[in-house]
Amino acid sequence: MVKCPKCYKDIKGLNLMVIKIKTIYFDGENFDEDEYLYPTDTTEEWVCPECEEVLDIEDDGEATEFLENDGLKKIVKEKINMIKEKNKKCTK
Repeated sequence: MVKCPKCYKDIKGLNLMVIKIKTIYFDGENFDEDEYLYPTDTTEEWVCPECEEVLDIEDDGEATEFLENDGLKKIVKEKINMIKEKNKKCTK
């Protein structure tokens, strides 16, 4: 069991909230999903099941690491290293 970094409650798992936007054509009389289906945008957010706050987790791999022992420490270190690498590239 790990603690949520936002509410500090013990949690056993995470909720993956998927928000999908779909465009459907309407000609004034009928809706047509098949002929005029545009690419869909999908947003995924990992949230705490207790406080429902969005956590800084990108994918299921990070979610698994978070839920394992010391998972949050690993994720934070990786994020810090990514930021440092980006800053190095920007200063060159």
